[in-house]
Amino acid sequence: MSSTKVLLIVLILIVVLFIVFIAWGAGQDKTKPSDPNMIVSQLPPFMDTLNGMLSPFNPKLQANQLRPALTVFDLQSAAHYAVNILPDSHHDVRQAKFVVQPTAPGESQKTCAHVTYRDQDNLDKRNKDSNKFTFSIFKAGGTLTVECLSPYVACSCRVTLQ
Repeated sequence: MSSTKVLLIVLILIVVLFIVFIAWGAGQDKTKPSDPNMIVSQLPPFMDTLNGMLSPFNPKLQANQLRPALTVFDLQSAAHYAVNILPDSHHDVRQAKFVVQPTAPGESQKTCAHVTYRDQDNLDKRNKDSNKFTFSIFKAGGTLTVECLSPYVACSCRVTLQ
């Protein structure tokens, strides 16, 4: 067989695969709402792994980029904090590393705080029941919410932005 015939066969296979994928994709997701405002995007699970590998190279979130400018959230004095993260036109992604520490002596290392980051696209990121976790903060900023896991019981823990 000549190289022209092999090339023609490969191109025909690519066209057939393209048509099959287009037809398959057109038949998918018919149960989802047609209103684009109702769609909430979710990151695929592999993004957490990719974030962990690339996070040391990104700049850190600083206290002057928060309103109010807090780096320690003492849940014993206030059970709920809502903090605005200001946009940053110089960095596409910033890293916000948090540590949850119990403040009562002898208390277990069990996570006592719930931290949520919501970006401008309303994509929620939550701490994964860990005492140390990192959020990737995008250029547009967003909202950071720190609250006690149990609003009815006095919370004796502190969340620190490192």
